[in-house]
Amino acid sequence: MLRKYKSVIENGVKYEAVPPDGGWGYVVATATTVIYISTVVPFAGFGIIFKDYFASIGDETKGITLTNSIFNTVSFFMGLAANVLLLKISFRKVAILGSFLHIIGTCGTIFVSNLIQSIIFTGILQGMGFGLLLPSALSAFNEYFEKRLQLWMTISQTGMVIGYMLMPPAATYSMQYLGFKGSLVALMTLSIFTLPAALSLKPVKMVKVEESYEMLEKQAQIEDSESASDEDNNEPVEEESQDTWHLILTSVSLLKDPKYVNICIGLALCFTADIAFYPVIPLVLSLINYSPSETATMMSVYFGADLVTRILLSLLSVFITYNSRKLFYCGAFFSIIFRTVWLTQKNFLVKTIIMGILGVFRAFIETLVSLVISEEYQSRFSSAFSLYMVANGITCLSCGALMNVVKSYTNSDVATCHVLTLAFLVSVISWTVEFKYCKNN
Repeated sequence: MLRKYKSVIENGVKYEAVPPDGGWGYVVATATTVIYISTVVPFAGFGIIFKDYFASIGDETKGITLTNSIFNTVSFFMGLAANVLLLKISFRKVAILGSFLHIIGTCGTIFVSNLIQSIIFTGILQGMGFGLLLPSALSAFNEYFEKRLQLWMTISQTGMVIGYMLMPPAATYSMQYLGFKGSLVALMTLSIFTLPAALSLKPVKMVKVEESYEMLEKQAQIEDSESASDEDNNEPVEEESQDTWHLILTSVSLLKDPKYVNICIGLALCFTADIAFYPVIPLVLSLINYSPSETATMMSVYFGADLVTRILLSLLSVFITYNSRKLFYCGAFFSIIFRTVWLTQKNFLVKTIIMGILGVFRAFIETLVSLVISEEYQSRFSSAFSLYMVANGITCLSCGALMNVVKSYTNSDVATCHVLTLAFLVSVISWTVEFKYCKNN
């Protein structure tokens, strides 16, 4: 979906102000990768660093899982605050606030002495920080890129996956040579990099491009479409009140769009089903007596396939512009099939091959979330993505609760995996119905 940009006339020539698709945008892309690596990537080594500490206070499993869960929930629900703040102030200021919260959280972990303090500093404060940093960085990303958005978003996500792969051995090395407190200081130092990353998210300076006949025609079509949409929604456009309540109502008006609601819920369910799958894999493999080395090999294939796919998506973006939503849909659809097959197989080679295929679809799902929103709601990206984060928080809690209920009744980790597959299925069915309806109308 094309964005509508301001037009200017100089010396009798009409120009359109468009994103630079480069320039300082490359710095923004790098900053986004730095924010990912400094905030969520360390959780790939969280269990390695905190395992012995939580064991010493008698809360090893509970401490790790609960802290991670609270971090995810808090960061997702911070979408509400991010939504309002991004409508009132610049994404750089919101990111700076998020950076300070995250740094305070990582500093606090150095002095934790019990589970409650760990939850406050890691789960809540770091979660709040990330919940403001992510939508700010992605909003800036969306402002700086249009034609090259797919390419550079995929490259940024690839950097994050490389960080995920390197973090476990880095955490092991850190614990061996720096110890527990030294490792926490290292994490605090890593968190500090979010501040220069946030400061680099300066407002975009549009580039003037002479408008062609086709550009003028597309702009007229967009204006006609937006005019019709305003009439349908009966929303007054002549007033631009800046009070907080008006801003909230304006952004939440997206929820009156059935297409947005369907997209939002579908993305949230699939993303939740994807991130919740990884921690369960070792548990499922242990049930059929897979050794730690076999499990590690399978996980390496999983993340390796994910990484290679993201690199290939980056290369693909150079030559063609693909439909992110349809690619995401394919990832969700085939994840249902191959996860089901994976759970029924016991042969190591077959299971490993399927795990590699699932890694490919993982790249489709995790890389394309923000691109799907940007393609469909580019001019309202900040609100659309922030509301999606809230939906993600709700689905995360709902799926987690359902998985716990299923586990308590069945005592089976395989059954909990089927719950996650069901989340994919709900999304695929709802999107299929929408696609068929739009095609027939």
